[in-house]
Amino acid sequence: FAEIKELDAAVIIGSPPCGPFSVVQFLNDLSSEKMQAKILEAKAHLSFCCDMYDWQHKRGKLFLHEHSWSASSWKEPCMTKLLGLEGVEVRRGDQCHFGYQVREADGTSALVFKPTGWCSNAPEILEEVGVRCSNIGCPKDKWHDHACILNGRCSNAERYPIALINA
Repeated sequence: FAEIKELDAAVIIGSPPCGPFSVVQFLNDLSSEKMQAKILEAKAHLSFCCDMYDWQHKRGKLFLHEHSWSASSWKEPCMTKLLGLEGVEVRRGDQCHFGYQVREADGTSALVFKPTGWCSNAPEILEEVGVRCSNIGCPKDKWHDHACILNGRCSNAERYPIALINA
């Protein structure tokens, strides 16, 4: 934390590991020692991020937090405390809007829906990243398809599309 404080960054961006907080993980045996260790490590990482965000907020600087929209992390005590701070908001953005794609077995590329939660004290940033899929409110004949990222394809979801980075 000392190194981060020394940088005096105007914006801090964080994204803890998704796996241990993923709804898909609840299909696994969560009682195993290995899984419990992963969950504890992920909770410690999330707590560290929330401490940084809180510090950043208290000094009038900005933060941006990203995690899967359905992740259980949003209900962790450190996150609910953060969400209670004045000026802190959560928005949902769908990564297909930013061109997030995976390669299909036939070699073609397909968009991935990937609903993502964004938490920040910077409404201007949330406006840029909190954009929903264009299928919403659009006639079905105008919809684009979404690829499935289960069965070992989730790890690719940890990379951001260039358009999202540029947002």
